Amino acid sequence: MSFISAVLLPAVVLGFQQIDIDLFQLQDAITKDLGGDSDFYKWLGVKRNAKNKEIISAYRKVSRKLHPDRNPEAGANERFARLNQAYKYLRSEARERYDYYLSKGFPSFDADTDQWSYKRYRPSLIFSVILVALIAWFLEYIVMVVTANRKRAYFENLVKSARSEAAEASKTGVVTARTQVKLHGDKTFSVYPTGEVYYEGAKVDPEVIPIPTWKDTFIFRKIYGSKPVTESGDVLESESDISKEETVNIDSDDVETPEVKKGASRRRKAAARGKAKIF
Repeated sequence: MSFISAVLLPAVVLGFQQIDIDLFQLQDAITKDLGGDSDFYKWLGVKRNAKNKEIISAYRKVSRKLHPDRNPEAGANERFARLNQAYKYLRSEARERYDYYLSKGFPSFDADTDQWSYKRYRPSLIFSVILVALIAWFLEYIVMVVTANRKRAYFENLVKSARSEAAEASKTGVVTARTQVKLHGDKTFSVYPTGEVYYEGAKVDPEVIPIPTWKDTFIFRKIYGSKPVTESGDVLESESDISKEETVNIDSDDVETPEVKKGASRRRKAAARGKAKIF
């Protein structure tokens, strides 16, 4: 019986037939007499797929050793009787039932109810709470990693699309000055000759999205008082960080209009907040 079924399934009490109960009782007596891993086949010294001829031959050898006339040990009569019974079952239709229980597991006898039954493992409350917490911890970590990877892929595709649009907009197919392109409808991105892409003054960079670790999960943060990883979309570099010399070289052919200045002011405010809301 698997661990999952043992934990999750309720106690099962089956309406066994008399032949089943006889097999259980004989198996229980053999394991108590010969050891916990004993069974009919091991007692006779044959494999579970042994043919009838092999079983008959093995029984004759073992019975000669255990016969009460040759074996004066205490309990010889009972042991010899159990051997005969096991031999009888292995040569009858009961063998198929015995093989089934041998592979699936035998039930145990409950003296209080006077019944043979399968009983599930009942974990303690503390164990259950810890198990649920570990499962939730693991799922949280998986969700965090998947979300971070998806957002990284989103930013990577965004940068590639912006660079491609900017290259197509230029006459030479090469971006030589800051070029503004529109993606996703009404979102305007600035593409520079260096290949950097900015949105509302914030650099679009997949590397700003960190891959979470176990220490970023809720349990670790509560225990150690640590802060979560930087939220996706946080900006490490703003468009205003570009040097004046580079800006002059890039924008030497551009003449800023009041509208452009107004947009630049809006971008600087966005950079000051430190977040680029692209999603």
